[in-house]
Amino acid sequence: MNTLDITAINLKAPYKVRYNNEKIVFKTDTNITYSISFEYYEELLEVKSFWFILSNLSQKSSPLDSKLRDTVICIVEEFFVSIR
Repeated sequence: MNTLDITAINLKAPYKVRYNNEKIVFKTDTNITYSISFEYYEELLEVKSFWFILSNLSQKSSPLDSKLRDTVICIVEEFFVSIR
């Protein structure tokens, strides 16, 4: 996976993210820790394919949280910038 620009993500994301090994990790206001990773899958019709993996590392029920959604969107946007 390409290394994403954490500084660029943190300029826009409501939750501060960091790398932990090859996963991006962040903690919500409700103390739930999430990780996000992108894994190369294969090339289909000359287009690279990736798995998007969002994991609730705390394994707790997650309330509706627009900051969680917005943080994930910032990470996904930066991923697409990185693979251009």
